[in-house]
Amino acid sequence: MAEIIYGNKGYSRLVQEINSTNTVSLRLTQVLRELSDFTNTYLTTTLLPLIENVSSEEDNDLKELQNIFQQLCYTVGVDKGTQSLNVDYKQLKQIGQKVQSLENKISQNTKSGNGEKNNSEEVGVNDGNTSKRGEQYQTVVNALSNFVYLYLVIYAYAKRSNELIFNTILYKDQLAYWNQINRSTLHKLVYLLQISPVRLFDLGKSILHNFRDIVESSVEQDPVANVQLLLQTTQNTIYKSINAVPSFSINRVNSTAFSKAKLIYQTPINIINNEIDRKVTDIKASITKNCQQLGLLIDNLPEEVPQNLHDPFSDLKGFGNIDILDSRDESDLNVKGLKASTKVVDLLNQKAPFEDTRPGRLVRYWPILLVTLLYGPKNVLLAYHNRREIFDWIRFNIVDTTIGFFKNWVIQPVNNMMSILRNDEGSGWAITSKDSLQSDLDSLERMVVDFAKDYGTNETSAGAAGASGAADVANLQEQIRQAVSKGDMTTVMSSYEKDLRSPLRSAVRGSLVRALLIQLQKTKVDGQMALNGINKMLRSQQLVFGVVAISPSLLILYSGYSLWNISRHGPVTIGGKQSNYVCLSSLNTIERLLSGENSHNKLGQLLVETVSLRFYSSFLIPPHLVAQWTEDLNELLTLAMGSKDTKRTLDRIWHTYRGFFH
Repeated sequence: MAEIIYGNKGYSRLVQEINSTNTVSLRLTQVLRELSDFTNTYLTTTLLPLIENVSSEEDNDLKELQNIFQQLCYTVGVDKGTQSLNVDYKQLKQIGQKVQSLENKISQNTKSGNGEKNNSEEVGVNDGNTSKRGEQYQTVVNALSNFVYLYLVIYAYAKRSNELIFNTILYKDQLAYWNQINRSTLHKLVYLLQISPVRLFDLGKSILHNFRDIVESSVEQDPVANVQLLLQTTQNTIYKSINAVPSFSINRVNSTAFSKAKLIYQTPINIINNEIDRKVTDIKASITKNCQQLGLLIDNLPEEVPQNLHDPFSDLKGFGNIDILDSRDESDLNVKGLKASTKVVDLLNQKAPFEDTRPGRLVRYWPILLVTLLYGPKNVLLAYHNRREIFDWIRFNIVDTTIGFFKNWVIQPVNNMMSILRNDEGSGWAITSKDSLQSDLDSLERMVVDFAKDYGTNETSAGAAGASGAADVANLQEQIRQAVSKGDMTTVMSSYEKDLRSPLRSAVRGSLVRALLIQLQKTKVDGQMALNGINKMLRSQQLVFGVVAISPSLLILYSGYSLWNISRHGPVTIGGKQSNYVCLSSLNTIERLLSGENSHNKLGQLLVETVSLRFYSSFLIPPHLVAQWTEDLNELLTLAMGSKDTKRTLDRIWHTYRGFFH
C-alpha cells in the first residue's frame, strides 16, 4: 500500500490541504475577521475611555490584564489586520490560563470588602455596595477577559474541526490498508508472519499467568495433576483463540487427513479474517462518530460577535456551543461542574481521540530487519571485497553506456541535423565519391576514341591526309565523345558486330578483345551512374533520414523524463489503486451524499470527502488550476451546508475537471 499520508511530509501536506479546503476554517476566519474589527472599534470607542477612568498607579492587576490582552492581539494579528487560524495553540493556552488566574484574583479582591484600604476602596466598594466606578472597573475586566475567551473559542473550534478531519482521513487510509490485506490471501499470510511474534508473546504471557494461578491455588496437590491442569488450560487458551472465529469451530473438525490439512491451512486465515473484520468495524464506527461530531460542530459554529461584553463570559449568548467541543466523558470527569471560561482554556489542550489500528513499524518490518541483520553484514563484506569488479561493472554497463548513448545517439545526430540545416560542405550522405563517375566516363570516352582511330573508317584513321581531313577527324572524335557521354556506343558496337563474323581473326588482330574491355568499362560507368542517382536521392531526403535517426533517442529521453516527472510529483497509486480512480470514487461519494437527506453525519462526511479529494487530486490537477479547483470545492461544500441546490455546481465540476481523472 502506498502510505502517502504517514510521515512528516505527508502530515504537513494533509494539514495544508485541510486549511485550504476546510469550509469550517473559512467560516471561522470570517468570524475572526469580524471579531477583530469589532475589537478595534470597541477598544477605541468604549474600552479605552473606561480604562483611563478606572486605572490607577497602584492597580497592577489591571495593567497585567491589559498586557495579556495586548499579547493576545499580537499573537492573533489583531493589530496587524492579518487574521489566521495558524497560531501557536500552546501560547494561546498560556494566555487563557493567565487571564483566568488574574480574573479570579480580581474577583476575590473585589469581594473581600474587609474595611481596609485595599482594592475594595480602589474599585469603589463601600459596605458591599458597588459604586459607578466599581461597575466600570468590572466592565473593563469582563470586556478584556471576554475578548480573550472569544478568540480562544474560535481557535478551539478550528483546532477541533481540523483534528476531526485529520483523524477521519487517517481512519479512511487505515480502512484502505485493511481492505487491501483482506483482498489477498498472500497479504494475509504476510500479515500473520508480521504479527506472529506479538501473538506468541501474548500466548506465552497467558500460559505463564495460568501457571502462576495453578501454583498459587494448588500448592498441596499432586504435581502431575498440576501439569495436566496446565496443559488443559493452555489447550483451552489456544482453542479459544481459534474458536473466536464465527465460521470455524474446533469441535466440528473431522479426523480425516484432508480435514487436518484444511485445518492447518484455514485456521490462520480464519483468525486473520476475524481480526480484520473487527478492525474494519471499529474503524467504520470511528469514522461515523467523527463525521457526526463534525456535522454537529458545523451547525453550532460561532456566527455573530456578542455585544454584551460587560457581562461574565458564561452569560454571553450566540457564540457557538463549547460543550460539543469537549471530548471527555462527563460522567467520569464531572465536566458539567466546570466554569465556561475554564472549559474554554482546557479545550485548547484536548486532542481528538485517535487510535492507530495498524501494527507498529517494528511489527510490520521485523522480517526485513531480521533478514538484513542475518545476511546484511556478510553481503556488505562480500561487496567490499569485490568492489573493483562492481565498480567496473557499473562503469561499463551504466556509466559508459549512458555516455555512449548521449554521445553517439543524441549529440552526434543533433550535430548532423544542424549541419544538414546549414547545408555544410560534406554534410550529406554519399555512396560514391564526387569525382569517381567523371573519371570513369572520361576514361570510357578516350577508350572509344582510340578504338575508333585504330579500327574505324578511313576518315577516322590516323593516315587521313590534308588539313580538311584533320579537321573532319577532330570533329568526328568530338561527336564520338558526346555520343559516349550520352551512352551511345554505336562506334564500338558496329565494329564488335563485324568482329563476331570472324572472331578468331578479330581476336588475333585485337579488336574483339578491346571491344569487350570497352563494354566492361561501359558497364562500370552505368553502375556508377545508377549509384550517383541513388546518391542524389539520398541527398534530397537527408533531412528526413536525420529526423528518423534521432527519433529513437528522443523517445528514450522523453520516456525517462516522464518517469522522473511522475516519481517527482509523488506516487501514482493510493491503496493499491490508481489515484484517478480514487478521485472518481470520491466524486461519486460526494454526489451520492448531496442527493441524500440532510444530517450531521452527512455534513461531516461531505467535509471529510472534500478535503480528501483535494488532497489526492493534487497529483492530477495542474498547478495553475489548483486555486480554481479549491474554490469550486469550497463553493460546493458551502452550498451543501446551507441546504441549497448544488446540482449546477456539481455539474460544472464534472464537466471542467473530469478529463484529469480519466
